[in-house]
Amino acid sequence: MNLHKIKNAIRCVVVCVLVIWIVKVFATSLPYKFSNHEVTQHIFGTIGLWLSAAIGDTLWGLFWKYMGYIIGMWELAISIILLLPFISWIGRKTKLFSLKVNTAKMFTLGGLGATMITGGAIFFHLFSQLWIEVLDDGGSLFYTAVTVFFGGIILFLMHRESDEKKWILWILTPRIWKHWLFWVEIVPIGFILIVWSFLSFFVHQAYTDRYPDIEVADLPTYESITLPFEHKYAIEPSLPFFASAVIDVDNDGTEEIFLGWGLNQADVLYKYQDGGFVDVTTEHGIGHEKWSETFGAAVIDADKNGYDDIFIARENDVYISFNEGWVFTEKKLNLPFNEISAPLSIALGDINKDGWVDMYVAAYIKNRFVESQTGFNLEDYGASSLLFLNNGDNTFTDITESAGMDYIHNTFQGNFVDIDNDLDVDLVVSHDTGQVRTWRNNGDNTFTNMPNPNSEQYGYPMGNAIGDYNNDWLVDFAFSNVGNMGPMNKIVRGDLRADQVYNPDIIVFENQGNFEFLDTAKDIHVADYEFSWGMLFEDLNADTREDLVISENYVQLPYNHLVYLPGRTLFQAENGKFTDKEKETNTVNRAFEIAALVADFNNDGALDMVRANLQGQSVVQMSNGINNNYLKVELPNTTESIWAKAQLTLGSGQVLTKYFITSEWLCSDGTHILYFGLGKEESLQKLEITYISGEVETVIDLGINSLVQVN
Repeated sequence: MNLHKIKNAIRCVVVCVLVIWIVKVFATSLPYKFSNHEVTQHIFGTIGLWLSAAIGDTLWGLFWKYMGYIIGMWELAISIILLLPFISWIGRKTKLFSLKVNTAKMFTLGGLGATMITGGAIFFHLFSQLWIEVLDDGGSLFYTAVTVFFGGIILFLMHRESDEKKWILWILTPRIWKHWLFWVEIVPIGFILIVWSFLSFFVHQAYTDRYPDIEVADLPTYESITLPFEHKYAIEPSLPFFASAVIDVDNDGTEEIFLGWGLNQADVLYKYQDGGFVDVTTEHGIGHEKWSETFGAAVIDADKNGYDDIFIARENDVYISFNEGWVFTEKKLNLPFNEISAPLSIALGDINKDGWVDMYVAAYIKNRFVESQTGFNLEDYGASSLLFLNNGDNTFTDITESAGMDYIHNTFQGNFVDIDNDLDVDLVVSHDTGQVRTWRNNGDNTFTNMPNPNSEQYGYPMGNAIGDYNNDWLVDFAFSNVGNMGPMNKIVRGDLRADQVYNPDIIVFENQGNFEFLDTAKDIHVADYEFSWGMLFEDLNADTREDLVISENYVQLPYNHLVYLPGRTLFQAENGKFTDKEKETNTVNRAFEIAALVADFNNDGALDMVRANLQGQSVVQMSNGINNNYLKVELPNTTESIWAKAQLTLGSGQVLTKYFITSEWLCSDGTHILYFGLGKEESLQKLEITYISGEVETVIDLGINSLVQVN
């Protein structure tokens, strides 16, 4: 056999494989489309709903009802066109009938039609709410459409000029590269392949479970309620953050949701009522229109009147919205931030133990002054975060310089915690393009920067999860990060030198005592996740082990508008390792989420979650219940309770530890009610609460599945 025949044979095999595959895909889909199957209804109903704003409700109804049949007819026609050359060949060979067709034109037309129809499918998978995974199919429909799309392109190109040139030899001939057809057809296809290769990495991240083989018992499930709230984000003037908090406004035992708005928008307040959430903004005096975005929020009773107040960080200053029993009155603090620094998030604590709330305000450079998002070695670039002492009347004195914390660095988050159990609040801070810093309170209103596993590394630590995840009675931390960015790793490494260690992974500080930590993120299967924002430790299934919720997606990353990360819900297994179970629990949140907050809105003993989404509607994921026992502990929401340590001794002798934490997550503040998951435990021995004042309170009369109010 000569070379010419070998080439023709290879060409015939390639064409046959492509045609058979395309026809097989289209033919197997016809029964679904012509029977109006539930999968077809879901697909075209979702697309039609997404298009409804543009095409109107009437056309949406027609689209949902008839588009399956139209697409089915199109696929049937394409299949027939692609099969005609084979039918003609069979007729000639068998001499049963005579059918003359132009083979090249049939394959050209069929390939083009297959590419057009699957190109549309790919578009709607990526840009509408259909997403890549449809009805838990693992993305099989999407990936099948991709193979048909490129198969059709190959068929089209192989026969577009088949009478004049041999396709494979033609594209490999350098002198032909100057031919217009090379640039019109081959180069765009090459570009598409490069872009697809780039996106495929992030698609894999977004739709792959990291540790699917780890089993977790008693997984809860959730039902979503979409809030009317829609945060408006403008990329030019605004930083990509916004505030969220849980607060019991009227002391009725049902917590409300506070959400901050964007530029020229008003804050809102939602109350759980009759199985849903209603807007109670106006009646409580919240929601006055502001000319500055609301970035961060923290909740405490600052004026000691028995009602929760809200500390609010806005681009132009920090405010306190004082709760006067029903209606809020807002006060601007006029803090001495410089022109380029925007208050981003607020950490509350009592530094000098005088009973008045002090605060650390993390600041970020205002958007109009941003020069780089990857500049690790830029000198004197960034915002100045400030540390304040309360003067005893909710006015504040800046002690940043005297405390030893006067430096410039863009900062996401700070939290007051008693790291070394010496009954004063230390400070943990997450810096952009930098490290986590752990500051020890020296007891004289000064702080010392203590070394930690991240001190000699560089990354993007952002949100901070706080809790005793391994039940050793010592507080631990987890910090979000940018994760493995694949093709963008070189870009996000920025201006780091070769000798500077870059760590993009999620970081976990396992507390060893006395400001000694181990980074256990890899050991417990937490390190290898994607770009993340807020973090949260909480026992979602009440099995005595804390779980981890991770907020994901960055509004300023273009590919995140094509491939949305799911937002991770990691459950801790009996072996102490974590596994992602957002699909099984129905907690997937493919949105630009800044933080996830928890609260038991319907007081059924199961924690619900608020997913605070930037540039879109926020969602409340209501738990369908748990199969384990629990105990809820409510301390006074006052300065004296901040960083109180509650230790619960179970009937079995196991001791669980919870902390009264403010502003854990990122730019947000969840419920302050302490939640103990008890597993199958049926009895409790005692609850011991240690306050930073040194006072210890013991409660013995405890009931399973109840709320204990400590006054």
